[in-house]
Amino acid sequence: RKRERQKKKERKEKKNKERKKEKKERKEGRKEGRKEGRKEGREGGRREGGREGGREGGRKEESFPYLSSLLPFSPEPPTMNPVVEPLSWMLGTWLSDPLGAGTFLTPQPFQYLEEVCISHVGQPVLNFSFNPFHLDTRKPMHRECGFIHLKPNTNKVAFVSAQNTVILEVEEGKMNR
Repeated sequence: RKRERQKKKERKEKKNKERKKEKKERKEGRKEGRKEGRKEGREGGRREGGREGGREGGRKEESFPYLSSLLPFSPEPPTMNPVVEPLSWMLGTWLSDPLGAGTFLTPQPFQYLEEVCISHVGQPVLNFSFNPFHLDTRKPMHRECGFIHLKPNTNKVAFVSAQNTVILEVEEGKMNR
């Protein structure tokens, strides 16, 4: 029995050594892959492939090219889509004036400053991000981003928003022209 236990223990130790060696090789392969991906991303290349998972039948992960390597550089801004042309006055970066006021989850009311960035990339929507900061501490608060849709040839507008607090909103209304 002692001999059987000793052999079993030796087999287990051997298996553990093999697993550690495989894990180390996989880790080194991932590091090398990340280095190559960063290098190729800077050069505008695309890295295909991935790695095998640690278990049998592991899924294969693909790496995707950097977005900047897919988009042509242009010093000119994209042409605004005619559908959202009536909303072009909204484009730019805005700061809240007057300050916002809140009481969310705090016993004391607080004030905040909000930066709003509205942009477009030539699609029939406007992109936006809302970034509020606590006025006293200057710490960032929740984040919100989304799209503003204008139904073609109408005054119907939709506001689609997602927050990092897991709140999703779709608001629809009419725009005065």
